Amino acid sequence: MSNVQKKKSGEVSKAGIVFKIVLLTAMLLGLFIMGKFVLGDATYKQDGRVNAARHLERVEEAYLDKDYGAVYEDLSRYELTAEAFDAYWEIAEAAIALENLKQWHRAGQKGLDGSAEKKEYYYKEVLSYAQNCMFERNRTELERFAAEAKEIYLGE
Repeated sequence: MSNVQKKKSGEVSKAGIVFKIVLLTAMLLGLFIMGKFVLGDATYKQDGRVNAARHLERVEEAYLDKDYGAVYEDLSRYELTAEAFDAYWEIAEAAIALENLKQWHRAGQKGLDGSAEKKEYYYKEVLSYAQNCMFERNRTELERFAAEAKEIYLGE
């Protein structure tokens, strides 16, 4: 019996079935890998609640590495606003203020209009974080930020 006759009669070869199973498995595996690639190592929301313990672990690790950009990124991306994350918000926002101060300082060196006002604003913001530190664990780092800010602002 020819392949055409087999197809017409409803007979399918074992090779055809194996091919379809392999193809389906490869497609499912591809979807899984794409999901991991697109979503990264994200924690999924389940029942409307974020797996806070996993996020807390990730944020703490970035905090200990002094990677405050990663701290801020995770806090914002996953909208981590629970009280357990308040200390991380404080240090991340202070670090961003310090980076903004550095950028406006460079802009001022290049003569960009309005840079002096922005530089002063971020200088005061960094000092404010250090003076109004709410979490003892952040105090040393915020004081370091303030010292660096003074050096940048007053060291013209």
